[in-house]
Amino acid sequence: MTDIRTQPDAWEMIERLAGEEGSSMDSLYEIYYQISTAIFDYRLKHKLSQKKLAEKLGVSQPMVAKLESGNYNCTIEQLWKIANKLGFAFNIEFEEKEQVKRIASGNKYELKKYKAIFWDTDIDEIDLERNKSKIIERIINLGNEKAYKWLWQVYPEDVIIAEIKTNRNIDKKAALMMANIFDIPREEIQCLKNVHIEF
Repeated sequence: MTDIRTQPDAWEMIERLAGEEGSSMDSLYEIYYQISTAIFDYRLKHKLSQKKLAEKLGVSQPMVAKLESGNYNCTIEQLWKIANKLGFAFNIEFEEKEQVKRIASGNKYELKKYKAIFWDTDIDEIDLERNKSKIIERIINLGNEKAYKWLWQVYPEDVIIAEIKTNRNIDKKAALMMANIFDIPREEIQCLKNVHIEF
């Protein structure tokens, strides 16, 4: 029987989790969760048993079980080897948080150079993440070469491509140009479907 006297105080746990330490640990657990679900999804997708996946990775079946449960603290080298064997991308961001903030701030400052593109908006109220769809749309439609270069620096290529494919407000000629730049099949771009372009 569990001795409740040995259990942590509930209020202390809530306060700890609500504090900086709790937030940091939450981030760590999120990493564990992402790793475990990626490995589990891979195994299901390829219809592998834990034993077969263990053979592919060169580890034991119990280790695969621990990886899938999120209850295993891998070394960077172990994760790198697993990622390579499964064909996963393996990236680590390791820099000061203040540096990341400065980069974001710098990008926001640079955006002010293109305020004519956002004539109907208070540029100080634009959020680079929350308003990224409108930002990408406007710069693709109305930007020049310098604005395009800024856009490529701020957003990952896959984010820009996704917006080009799905945003129906992108100018059709601009969309054709982007299709050539990013090698996107025309039929995958929503604003170009059933449209005949004349120059």
